[in-house]
Amino acid sequence: MIKIQNRRDQTIALFGLGSSGLITARALAASGVNVLAWDDSPPQRNKAKQEPISIQDLYSYDFTNIDALVLAPGVPFKYLSHPIAQKARAADLPIIGDIELLIEACPTAKFIGVTGTNGKSTTTALIGHMLQTAGVKNQIGGNLGPPALGLNEPSTKEIIVLELSSYQLDLTRDATFDIAVFLNMSPDHLDRHGDMDGYFSAKRKIFRDRQNIIKPQSAVVGIDE
Repeated sequence: MIKIQNRRDQTIALFGLGSSGLITARALAASGVNVLAWDDSPPQRNKAKQEPISIQDLYSYDFTNIDALVLAPGVPFKYLSHPIAQKARAADLPIIGDIELLIEACPTAKFIGVTGTNGKSTTTALIGHMLQTAGVKNQIGGNLGPPALGLNEPSTKEIIVLELSSYQLDLTRDATFDIAVFLNMSPDHLDRHGDMDGYFSAKRKIFRDRQNIIKPQSAVVGIDE
């Protein structure tokens, strides 16, 4: 599990306690974060009560002293924005996801991000296999394999390969990738993003510029589809 030391002593609201949300809550709590978590599903809330986190109805909670809102990837927060996201935006809180937390927690690690409408899982798995064959230690996670914060702490020279959905990329603010792979794009998830412009706006976040030019970035873009 990833330790998120840069968030220690913060108070973070977390909405969505599915598999990735629960692991995110667990990782934050283990890092000394005060986690206030909620899910609309009573069974998910009951499951989370076994964890060292506070189950708090975020619909009625005062966000004044909250440092950030962490959303599960499936929760819409722009087009057809969820009420909790609207509340966080009104309080001027950053709205992020587990990918953002992973990358900010591991500033020296190398990340390969893979996105696209089709072929993400195959490409991510193939990259991991090629790295392993070449003797390069790596982990695969994100939208394929373990949730981002369920990965092991990366060792020196280890590479993390992440399959990234548009939902996950939409919840990044500053995350950057050493190698960003954009395979293709065709109409998908328009109920979440509104239109193709909204969909592309989420996907293109994989190419966010890094401020620290000491670590150069590379982009791989598919052009045959």
